[in-house]
Amino acid sequence: MGTTGLAVVGILLAILQVSAFEGEGLRRRKREWVIPPISVVENDRGPYPLKLSQIRSNEDKVKNISYSITGPAADQPPVGLFTMDRNNGILYLNQPLDREEKDSYMFQAHAVAEGSGNAEAPMDIIVKVIDQNDNKPTFAQDIFLGEVPEASPTGFEVIKVVATDIDQPDTDNSDIRYRLMSQEPMLPSDFLFVINPVTGVIRVNASGLDREKYPMYTLVVQAADMAGDGLTGEAKVILTVTDRNDNAPASTQPSVPILEVPKSGEGLRRRKREWVIPPLSVVENDRGPYPLKVSLVRSTAHRVKNISYSITGPGADQPPVGLFTMDRNNGILYLTQPLDRERKDSYMVQLHAVAEGSGNAEAPMDIIVKVIDQNDNKPTFAQDIFLGEVAEASPRGFEVIKVVATDIDQPDTANSDIRYRLMSQEPMLPSDFLFVINPVTGVIRVNASGLDREKYPMYTLVVQAADMAGDGLTGEAKVILTVTDCNDNAPAFTQQSYEAEVDENKVDAHILTMSVTDGDEPHSLAWNARFGIVDGDPEGHFTIETGSNKDEGIISTAKGLDFEKSSTHTLLVAVVNEVPFAVPLPTATATVVVTVRDVSEAPVLDPVEKHVVKREALAVDSDVVKYTASDPDTGCTQKVIDGHRPEFTR
Repeated sequence: MGTTGLAVVGILLAILQVSAFEGEGLRRRKREWVIPPISVVENDRGPYPLKLSQIRSNEDKVKNISYSITGPAADQPPVGLFTMDRNNGILYLNQPLDREEKDSYMFQAHAVAEGSGNAEAPMDIIVKVIDQNDNKPTFAQDIFLGEVPEASPTGFEVIKVVATDIDQPDTDNSDIRYRLMSQEPMLPSDFLFVINPVTGVIRVNASGLDREKYPMYTLVVQAADMAGDGLTGEAKVILTVTDRNDNAPASTQPSVPILEVPKSGEGLRRRKREWVIPPLSVVENDRGPYPLKVSLVRSTAHRVKNISYSITGPGADQPPVGLFTMDRNNGILYLTQPLDRERKDSYMVQLHAVAEGSGNAEAPMDIIVKVIDQNDNKPTFAQDIFLGEVAEASPRGFEVIKVVATDIDQPDTANSDIRYRLMSQEPMLPSDFLFVINPVTGVIRVNASGLDREKYPMYTLVVQAADMAGDGLTGEAKVILTVTDCNDNAPAFTQQSYEAEVDENKVDAHILTMSVTDGDEPHSLAWNARFGIVDGDPEGHFTIETGSNKDEGIISTAKGLDFEKSSTHTLLVAVVNEVPFAVPLPTATATVVVTVRDVSEAPVLDPVEKHVVKREALAVDSDVVKYTASDPDTGCTQKVIDGHRPEFTR
């Protein structure tokens, strides 16, 4: 924003040259000492102080010039909004401006040659604030009330809505367009009404208005600036469908009940059975005019005596003082301002009636005024955003989360009877009806299969709560659901077959490391691998263990292998997860061919020891004994040599 704001000026610093004439001081030359308006974008983010322009005298190379500003926003309120560096003439703005608060500023610039005391005459600096679209349109009313006869023809003008935008007039920022967003009920047609996008006039657009079937319509109207493409505001239009013969004249002031005070003797005396005043009713938010007549209290003796009437108590002569008043001469009870049932749902004041001259009076009697509820409060959710989780393998009907909204209108009435509905789901994949909400309880459940954390890890739902059993005022909240992982992806080997070699006779020798991949959440129980040798090792020559990173299988020898018995071993290895599959999945397998390398082994004499008896003086080269030796290695030749020489040759 800071760079943009300066760009409006044209250059980073607009240099304003001040010329000097004869003499030591500065003299004014109107043609050259002219400062064009400086423009600053409102709400500029700075940084502050923000450089706007620079004033400079052409004598500043030979004289010390002192610069300053005076006037509103300089040394007058709002003080210090603009400042100037006295040495170099740079003009600064010290905080963001708001065009709607003030659209221009004018103050005076001064240039003085130090030492001479001579100065230019002060010159005006004008700073214009450039408008930004920072205000949305607002309607004159939150709710527009109107009537439409059921026999109205197409094109009949029903009502006009008006919205305003306090951004700069005659610019796109305040150029408003209207549109109808919704119609409730959408019967018998969802286009019963149309709005003029420029004037805001709503007209009948189709036939079918029927007071007996659909006595009321609620329209949501949107006003958008930027000729319909900018910021938006909304209002409701409640239209009552009137009967085609509904032409009876209406009174501007409704009739009020008359409360008779009975006569007893010369003065006023209380008769409990007859001196009973039923509760009076006043609709909250009544538009008046005020004071509004509520009731009339009258003594049966008023024809022969002057009766003085008054009220006392809360709402009369106690806080809130003056809410109710009474005409002392005629006993008319007045309400002086609108009531709010949500603030207080009833009032009780004491009525006094005194016969003037006699001094006798009835004992004070209570007047109860009940405030009739209107649907003037929309439902509000307990939270703006509800956070929840749903497992990706959740079946249809699984309860995910419960949202709660309340309405402060009168309990147990249609005004506070809330119904819930889902307005949107993002993303709408793999289905746009993955979730459903109970309209009464607010419980959200899974409505279809297809939840897949790997494809769609999060869903955002917009939930609406509407009073009047779903046909009234509305409030909205967001529900953000994180799809949690379940074991719906089987681990798979990176190879279908493996080959390895190992020396015979070695125990705990590492043979091979096998790797697997898994689409589930890494390092979760649904991702961690568990391996097993399912075929090819009936005698248990091998073991397989899971590596520390949980996605590798390590094969080792459990006992020494014998090359002479079997030179190769073919193993079938399977892999699963640490938790069972959430859905039916095939188990991955791989083949491992282990080749046993032959190792040279010593010949075996049979038997190891022999006892030989021979006669003495046996001739040289005579046979003493015959030994038989065998070699476990195959395909080799052996030779017996002098027993005094330890080596063997093959």
